[in-house]
Amino acid sequence: MIIFQENNKEYSLIHKKMISDISFLEKNTGLSESEKITYSKFSNIKRKTEWLNARYILQNDFKIPAGIIYDKEGKPSLSNGTNISISHSANEIAIIVSKEHNVALDLEFVREKILRIKHKFLHQSDKELIAKLDSEIQALTLVWSAKETMLKLYGKKDLIFDTQMQVFLSGKNLSGIISNRDFEKNIQLNYILNDKTVLVWAVDK
Repeated sequence: MIIFQENNKEYSLIHKKMISDISFLEKNTGLSESEKITYSKFSNIKRKTEWLNARYILQNDFKIPAGIIYDKEGKPSLSNGTNISISHSANEIAIIVSKEHNVALDLEFVREKILRIKHKFLHQSDKELIAKLDSEIQALTLVWSAKETMLKLYGKKDLIFDTQMQVFLSGKNLSGIISNRDFEKNIQLNYILNDKTVLVWAVDK
């Protein structure tokens, strides 16, 4: 079931419930020989479900037959050169693709456990955003998801969330800044926030 979908000249995005029937996915998802080998090594059902859902959605919703490949940092792209970002949370999945632009997204369920780790990812300036929303848990999840999106867009894993990444909310406009010793970038972010989930995505133009 599709929860949210957007298609425009810059990107296509789908957020939907995952199919839980492994047998159905195995029968209806085309895999290359190398993908079959990779899949055969998975023993965890959750991992199998997420992995197959991503490929099933690419083939059936996006109508893209290309395989998913990963660079040395673990950043995915498609074998036909299309840019892609994938995120799973609980029983939901979100995928964004773009032929022309670097893209990234993150999907998170709103959970109280984020209160226990907020000290690990909050920049001092992020507290202004927290104060603007009625729910601290929602606000924290939005900041976390925004920073995960920014990290994926950056494409490397060496960023420090609480000192090198900041998130700002002005009205309904969400943005972020990545700043480390040799790199600084302002990023415009899109988001959907509700009681259950947070979805954040970015398109690097």
